[in-house]
Amino acid sequence: MRGSPDVYAAASNALADFTAERAVTCELNGKKSYDRLIGTRSALGTDFGTFMIESGWSGGWKRFSGGKHAAAEKVMRTDRRGLWGLSCGEDLLGSRKYD
Repeated sequence: MRGSPDVYAAASNALADFTAERAVTCELNGKKSYDRLIGTRSALGTDFGTFMIESGWSGGWKRFSGGKHAAAEKVMRTDRRGLWGLSCGEDLLGSRKYD
């Protein structure tokens, strides 16, 4: 269910703006998760996940990133940038555990 503001649309729009008219690449790493291929997508050499977390439009998931985005996410939360600045409640990620 989407609330107001629609954080999914806001994050999607941020990624669309980032990738607009840029070549996007996908590099598969040969692994699978839930029967899906895993890889990284990037534009202009910047990984989508890195962009989304470091611009405040996503939370990091230590299990997959090893915590490499933790400092950037903390700054985004503190500065209330991206989704952290939207008025949609303190517990934005619900009961998900990202560590």
